[in-house]
Amino acid sequence: MGRVYAHLLYTLLLSAFVALPASAQYLGWYTSIGTRGEVGEGGSFRFGAMPFTKDGYDGQTPRNLSGLQGAFVHGYRQNGPGWAGPTGFYWEDYEAPIPAGGSKTWWDIYLWAQGYTHSSQTATVTIPYSIAALVPRALLVLDYVPDSIGWTGPIEYEIDMSVGAFLQLPITTVTDPLQGTRMHFTVYAPIPEPTSLVALATGVVGSFALVRRDISDTLPGVAIAISLVPPLAVVGLTLESGAPDQARGALLLFITNVAAILATGVIVMALFGVHRFGPEQGTLYRPSAIAARSAVSRAWARCSAVCRATMIRTSRPGISPRQ
Repeated sequence: MGRVYAHLLYTLLLSAFVALPASAQYLGWYTSIGTRGEVGEGGSFRFGAMPFTKDGYDGQTPRNLSGLQGAFVHGYRQNGPGWAGPTGFYWEDYEAPIPAGGSKTWWDIYLWAQGYTHSSQTATVTIPYSIAALVPRALLVLDYVPDSIGWTGPIEYEIDMSVGAFLQLPITTVTDPLQGTRMHFTVYAPIPEPTSLVALATGVVGSFALVRRDISDTLPGVAIAISLVPPLAVVGLTLESGAPDQARGALLLFITNVAAILATGVIVMALFGVHRFGPEQGTLYRPSAIAARSAVSRAWARCSAVCRATMIRTSRPGISPRQ
């Protein structure tokens, strides 16, 4: 029966671990910026954060734009610190995952037309919704707009990545893509609202293991650790990175998890008839617990007696332990 209880508790613990608060998770997502309804070949810029990628150059090949016609959105990268690849325009750039509460910016994204005369001074730019478990919000900022366009529109665009966006952005025909519209795109990974559902589950698991003699004593520690360690780790990381607002959110999650574990622990202990004080003041009291403790004491006494007898026999000169 004890093994059945242990398997059930480990299953519940594994489920709680999978559903850990998102403050300990990493954000993986991707999207693109491209033009719509334009002539020629053109090209969009695909980017995001993936678990299997790292910041900087990942082996991409810059695109050869010579002789192409159309409206383009590409990222410009220069060889140097932070980018080990060749200098040029790239159609994709995937970075390392973003921790919840953090942000990441893709700089030097250019929009331009080449090989034909653009019919207007704006282009419809599409940003599809984010493919992610945790959908971030984003901010697109125009850093440079050619004077020939005479742009009077907004330079900042807040984007809800759960739905994407259609934007009218300034564009002009150029012979040098570096003279086109330059922008950057920043993604903000959210910190989810504090939730104590996992802490409630681990509080039940840990308390149940404490009152059952046939379940490992290590289980309560593991159950509590998966609810308390991740938010505390986030507190330290966010304080070190100078983000006190995110640290306060993670600290609030830690406090609510502690309260949830204590609450469920009290309820489980009460259901199993565990009292605060027993015959020995300051000790937990339950008849089965006392019986188990007595059995352990008797076993320890027998073990100690055997050890003492063995030491006495081996300490006498001329007497071998085998005799």
